[in-house]
Amino acid sequence: MYVGIVAAFAFSTACLLVSATPHRRDASTTISGGKNNEGEDHDELKVPKGARIKSIPVGNDGDEVAVYWNDPVTDQSKDAHSAYIMIHGKLRNGNDYWDILNDALQSAIKDEYPGVDEKAFVVAPQFFSTKYNKGQYDKNHLAFEDVNGWQAGDPATHPEGTTMTSIDALDSIVSTFANKDDYPNLRNITIVGHGGGGQLITRYAAVGSLPEGVYVRFIVGDASTHAYFTKDRPVTKEVDGKGCKYWNTWRYGFDNFTGTAAGLKRPFEYFAEYVNRDVVILVAKNDTKASGDQYCPALLQGGEARRDRNFAWWTYINVLARTPEPVQLFDVANFKHLPDWSMAVGFSGKIGPRLVVIEDAEHDAKEVFGSKEGRAALFSSGDIPVGWRPKGYEDEESDCSYC
Repeated sequence: MYVGIVAAFAFSTACLLVSATPHRRDASTTISGGKNNEGEDHDELKVPKGARIKSIPVGNDGDEVAVYWNDPVTDQSKDAHSAYIMIHGKLRNGNDYWDILNDALQSAIKDEYPGVDEKAFVVAPQFFSTKYNKGQYDKNHLAFEDVNGWQAGDPATHPEGTTMTSIDALDSIVSTFANKDDYPNLRNITIVGHGGGGQLITRYAAVGSLPEGVYVRFIVGDASTHAYFTKDRPVTKEVDGKGCKYWNTWRYGFDNFTGTAAGLKRPFEYFAEYVNRDVVILVAKNDTKASGDQYCPALLQGGEARRDRNFAWWTYINVLARTPEPVQLFDVANFKHLPDWSMAVGFSGKIGPRLVVIEDAEHDAKEVFGSKEGRAALFSSGDIPVGWRPKGYEDEESDCSYC
């Protein structure tokens, strides 16, 4: 059995080694050996109708992130009170994801959905691959040698010498909309990702830096893995942990995480950030195929299916925070003696993240965000339907069997 227990403020030495120039830190990238080829068939960038490509500065050295952006924008910057930042999946098709979210917004406007902002911004970053997007990005645009490194916030490899990551890029986009000189009435920012984009958002919800003056919601759709704050894992039988190299290295855990441009914190501090933020974890109940990340460290997070890994993650964060949620009813985890990190939420016993399960959906962004639960997550400022729950969930409380 390869399940370790860490104290509330313990962290690995590797986690504290901060380099002046961020190095490759993503375990999935290391395991792949550069053999990832997802999204290799790229055409020229296609700008969706109603959008244009814009560059946003990242850091102070001239680096930029390319984004699909509402066009025109001059007539709405003073009126908009909401902005949506949509992250593409592993195929790096930001144009398609801009369309998905814009279609959802226009549908909500047409249906006069309560609280929807007709002037809302929809933007979708484009995280380029130096391997498959050559000739499609400018000299200052961030691009990544590994096709999936951006999902874990790895440093870009273009422009040469850059230290910026996809997490830093998101910080810059969020800060852009928080600028009250340019967007005086903008109050709400919703950051959305599905699949590979969901992987970036679940990590950004823990380690991202948020400005004052705006409310931020994170929507994590069907993420394949999460960054565990401790060395505990829900699976101890299906995978021989002793032979599972990099199982707690960043993307999967916090070993070798070197921080962001804003600095480095302890895993407990990142947990405290995460559980006190508005994070909506969208899970398609039929997302049960053995697809997505199937490396050993991913299997330790709940087996082969994304759905089960997300149920295990929901179990994990609730037990760490010692909430009354009867998460044992999901019956997907084999945790033993999870530490008590309830001090992160104080006396309330409540956490900010919410689990929303779409019963009739598979691993499909349109199905997930087009559902009534997905629409509420995107546009509702009030309650969000939680969708499916195990039998008896509403009548029970946590039995602390994983405590």
